[in-house]
Amino acid sequence: MKIPAPLQKSLDSAKANLLPGMALWLLASLIVVTYYTVDAARPIFDVIASIKQRYGIAYSLVATSLFGGVIPAVYVQLSSPVSRRQFGRLLLFGIFLWGYRGLEVDILYGIQAMLFGTEVTFPVVAKKVVVDQFVVNPLWMGPTTILVYLWKESDFSISRASQRLSWRFFGESLPAVLFSTWIVWVPSVAIIYSLPLQLQVPLFNLVICFFVLLLTHLTRREPDPEPETAG
Repeated sequence: MKIPAPLQKSLDSAKANLLPGMALWLLASLIVVTYYTVDAARPIFDVIASIKQRYGIAYSLVATSLFGGVIPAVYVQLSSPVSRRQFGRLLLFGIFLWGYRGLEVDILYGIQAMLFGTEVTFPVVAKKVVVDQFVVNPLWMGPTTILVYLWKESDFSISRASQRLSWRFFGESLPAVLFSTWIVWVPSVAIIYSLPLQLQVPLFNLVICFFVLLLTHLTRREPDPEPETAG
Protein backbone atom coordinates (compact mmCIF):
# COMPACT_ATOMS: atom_id res chain seq x y z
CA MET A 1 0.00 0.00 0.00
CA LYS A 2 1.39 3.37 -1.00
CA ILE A 3 1.84 5.79 1.89
CA PRO A 4 0.17 9.19 1.31
CA ALA A 5 2.66 11.93 0.45
CA PRO A 6 2.04 14.09 3.56
CA LEU A 7 2.44 11.07 5.85
CA GLN A 8 5.59 9.91 4.06
CA LYS A 9 7.04 13.41 4.31
CA SER A 10 6.24 13.45 8.02
CA LEU A 11 7.89 10.06 8.57
CA ASP A 12 11.00 11.12 6.63
CA SER A 13 11.28 14.35 8.63
CA ALA A 14 10.87 12.52 11.92
CA LYS A 15 13.52 9.96 10.97
CA ALA A 16 15.95 12.74 10.00
CA ASN A 17 15.40 14.57 13.29
CA LEU A 18 15.47 11.58 15.64
CA LEU A 19 19.25 11.36 16.03
CA PRO A 20 19.72 15.11 16.67
CA GLY A 21 16.78 14.93 19.05
CA MET A 22 18.34 12.15 21.11
CA ALA A 23 21.58 14.10 21.37
CA LEU A 24 19.68 17.17 22.50
CA TRP A 25 17.70 15.23 25.12
CA LEU A 26 20.95 13.93 26.57
CA LEU A 27 22.54 17.39 26.61
CA ALA A 28 19.52 19.10 28.15
CA SER A 29 19.03 16.31 30.70
CA LEU A 30 22.66 16.56 31.81
CA ILE A 31 22.23 20.30 32.37
CA VAL A 32 19.08 19.81 34.43
CA VAL A 33 20.63 16.98 36.47
CA THR A 34 23.71 19.14 37.07
CA TYR A 35 21.53 21.99 38.32
CA TYR A 36 19.77 19.82 40.87
CA THR A 37 22.64 17.59 41.99
CA VAL A 38 25.97 19.42 41.62
CA ASP A 39 26.22 22.11 44.26
CA ALA A 40 29.50 23.41 42.84
CA ALA A 41 27.73 24.34 39.60
CA ARG A 42 24.90 26.25 41.28
CA PRO A 43 26.72 29.65 41.28
CA ILE A 44 27.02 29.46 37.48
CA PHE A 45 23.29 28.85 37.14
CA ASP A 46 22.58 31.65 39.61
CA VAL A 47 24.62 34.12 37.53
CA ILE A 48 22.79 33.13 34.35
CA ALA A 49 19.42 33.41 36.10
CA SER A 50 20.29 36.84 37.51
CA ILE A 51 21.31 38.10 34.05
CA LYS A 52 18.05 36.81 32.57
CA GLN A 53 16.04 38.38 35.38
CA ARG A 54 17.85 41.71 35.05
CA TYR A 55 17.46 42.12 31.29
CA GLY A 56 14.23 40.18 30.85
CA ILE A 57 12.83 40.00 27.35
CA ALA A 58 15.84 41.90 25.93
CA TYR A 59 18.03 38.99 27.04
CA SER A 60 15.78 36.55 25.20
CA LEU A 61 15.89 38.61 22.00
CA VAL A 62 19.67 38.99 21.94
CA ALA A 63 20.60 35.53 23.25
CA THR A 64 18.21 33.63 20.97
CA SER A 65 19.33 35.56 17.88
CA LEU A 66 22.92 34.71 18.84
CA PHE A 67 22.41 31.01 19.55
CA GLY A 68 19.81 30.33 16.87
CA GLY A 69 21.04 32.68 14.15
CA VAL A 70 24.61 33.93 14.44
CA ILE A 71 26.45 30.83 15.68
CA PRO A 72 24.87 28.39 13.17
CA ALA A 73 25.33 30.87 10.30
CA VAL A 74 29.02 31.32 11.12
CA TYR A 75 29.41 27.53 11.35
CA VAL A 76 27.82 27.07 7.93
CA GLN A 77 30.06 29.76 6.45
CA LEU A 78 33.19 28.18 7.90
CA SER A 79 32.26 24.65 6.77
CA SER A 80 30.62 25.46 3.41
CA PRO A 81 31.50 29.04 2.42
CA VAL A 82 29.09 31.07 0.29
CA SER A 83 29.41 34.55 -1.13
CA ARG A 84 29.57 37.47 1.28
CA ARG A 85 26.23 38.75 0.01
CA GLN A 86 24.51 35.42 0.52
CA PHE A 87 26.10 34.96 3.92
CA GLY A 88 25.01 38.45 4.96
CA ARG A 89 21.42 37.78 3.93
CA LEU A 90 21.33 34.43 5.72
CA LEU A 91 22.92 35.96 8.81
CA LEU A 92 20.38 38.78 8.96
CA PHE A 93 17.57 36.31 8.33
CA GLY A 94 18.72 34.13 11.23
CA ILE A 95 19.21 37.10 13.57
CA PHE A 96 15.76 38.56 12.95
CA LEU A 97 13.92 35.23 12.85
CA TRP A 98 15.43 33.80 16.02
CA GLY A 99 15.45 37.13 17.81
CA TYR A 100 11.71 37.37 17.25
CA ARG A 101 11.24 33.73 18.22
CA GLY A 102 13.12 34.50 21.42
CA LEU A 103 10.55 37.18 22.25
CA GLU A 104 7.72 34.75 21.60
CA VAL A 105 9.27 32.00 23.69
CA ASP A 106 9.94 34.39 26.57
CA ILE A 107 6.31 35.56 26.53
CA LEU A 108 5.02 31.98 26.25
CA TYR A 109 7.11 30.77 29.18
CA GLY A 110 6.01 33.74 31.28
CA ILE A 111 2.31 33.27 30.52
CA GLN A 112 2.50 29.58 31.31
CA ALA A 113 4.22 30.34 34.61
CA MET A 114 1.32 32.66 35.53
CA LEU A 115 -1.33 30.15 34.41
CA PHE A 116 0.11 26.94 35.83
CA GLY A 117 2.69 28.08 38.38
CA THR A 118 6.44 27.57 38.58
CA GLU A 119 6.53 24.33 40.57
CA VAL A 120 8.47 21.54 38.90
CA THR A 121 5.89 18.78 39.23
CA PHE A 122 4.58 16.35 36.65
CA PRO A 123 1.10 17.96 36.34
CA VAL A 124 2.56 21.46 35.92
CA VAL A 125 5.22 20.42 33.41
CA ALA A 126 2.72 18.27 31.49
CA LYS A 127 0.26 21.17 31.13
CA LYS A 128 3.01 23.44 29.85
CA VAL A 129 4.19 20.86 27.32
CA VAL A 130 0.65 20.31 26.01
CA VAL A 131 0.00 24.04 25.54
CA ASP A 132 3.47 24.62 24.07
CA GLN A 133 3.54 21.78 21.58
CA PHE A 134 -0.11 20.96 20.85
CA VAL A 135 -1.74 24.40 20.97
CA VAL A 136 0.81 27.15 20.26
CA ASN A 137 2.90 25.06 17.88
CA PRO A 138 0.20 23.93 15.42
CA LEU A 139 -1.74 27.20 15.60
CA TRP A 140 1.18 29.64 15.33
CA MET A 141 4.78 28.40 15.41
CA GLY A 142 4.40 25.75 12.72
CA PRO A 143 2.43 27.77 10.14
CA THR A 144 4.53 30.91 10.54
CA THR A 145 7.76 28.94 10.26
CA ILE A 146 6.54 27.42 6.99
CA LEU A 147 5.68 30.87 5.63
CA VAL A 148 9.00 32.40 6.68
CA TYR A 149 11.08 29.61 5.17
CA LEU A 150 8.97 29.61 2.01
CA TRP A 151 9.84 33.30 1.66
CA LYS A 152 13.52 32.51 2.28
CA GLU A 153 13.52 29.66 -0.25
CA SER A 154 11.90 32.04 -2.77
CA ASP A 155 15.00 34.25 -2.57
CA PHE A 156 13.21 36.59 -0.17
CA SER A 157 10.63 37.47 -2.82
CA ILE A 158 7.04 37.81 -1.63
CA SER A 159 5.67 37.43 -5.17
CA ARG A 160 7.58 34.17 -5.77
CA ALA A 161 6.54 32.84 -2.39
CA SER A 162 2.89 33.64 -3.02
CA GLN A 163 3.02 31.71 -6.31
CA ARG A 164 4.04 28.55 -4.43
CA LEU A 165 1.62 29.08 -1.58
CA SER A 166 -1.50 26.90 -1.68
CA TRP A 167 -3.69 24.79 0.59
CA ARG A 168 -2.02 21.70 -0.86
CA PHE A 169 1.40 23.10 0.01
CA PHE A 170 0.28 23.71 3.60
CA GLY A 171 -1.43 20.32 3.73
CA GLU A 172 1.83 18.57 2.89
CA SER A 173 4.25 20.83 4.74
CA LEU A 174 2.48 21.46 8.05
CA PRO A 175 2.10 17.78 9.09
CA ALA A 176 5.76 17.13 8.29
CA VAL A 177 6.90 20.18 10.25
CA LEU A 178 4.68 19.41 13.23
CA PHE A 179 5.45 15.69 13.37
CA SER A 180 9.21 16.14 13.14
CA THR A 181 8.98 18.98 15.67
CA TRP A 182 7.06 16.88 18.17
CA ILE A 183 9.59 14.05 17.88
CA VAL A 184 12.37 16.39 19.00
CA TRP A 185 10.70 19.08 21.04
CA VAL A 186 8.09 17.32 23.20
CA PRO A 187 10.87 15.72 25.31
CA SER A 188 13.02 18.85 24.94
CA VAL A 189 10.47 21.30 26.29
CA ALA A 190 9.57 18.87 29.08
CA ILE A 191 13.23 19.04 30.15
CA ILE A 192 13.31 22.84 29.72
CA TYR A 193 10.21 23.30 31.89
CA SER A 194 11.94 21.25 34.59
CA LEU A 195 14.18 24.22 35.38
CA PRO A 196 13.20 27.44 37.20
CA LEU A 197 11.60 30.10 34.98
CA GLN A 198 14.70 32.31 34.72
CA LEU A 199 16.75 29.38 33.39
CA GLN A 200 14.25 28.12 30.83
CA VAL A 201 15.10 30.53 28.02
CA PRO A 202 18.88 30.06 28.50
CA LEU A 203 18.43 26.28 28.22
CA PHE A 204 16.16 26.76 25.20
CA ASN A 205 18.96 28.80 23.60
CA LEU A 206 21.48 25.99 24.06
CA VAL A 207 19.04 23.40 22.74
CA ILE A 208 18.11 25.41 19.64
CA CYS A 209 21.77 26.17 18.92
CA PHE A 210 22.85 22.54 19.07
CA PHE A 211 19.73 21.47 17.21
CA VAL A 212 20.53 23.76 14.28
CA LEU A 213 24.22 22.83 14.38
CA LEU A 214 23.47 19.11 14.41
CA LEU A 215 21.03 19.38 11.54
CA THR A 216 23.52 21.51 9.65
CA HIS A 217 26.24 18.92 10.18
CA LEU A 218 24.01 15.99 9.21
CA THR A 219 22.81 17.77 6.06
CA ARG A 220 26.00 19.67 5.25
CA ARG A 221 26.02 18.43 1.66
CA GLU A 222 22.75 20.20 1.06
CA PRO A 223 23.05 23.86 0.10
CA ASP A 224 20.85 25.35 2.79
CA PRO A 225 19.87 23.25 5.81
CA GLU A 226 16.95 24.48 7.87
CA PRO A 227 15.85 23.98 11.47
CA GLU A 228 12.33 23.01 12.42
CA THR A 229 10.01 25.17 14.46
CA ALA A 230 10.28 25.35 18.20
CA GLY A 231 8.45 26.52 21.15
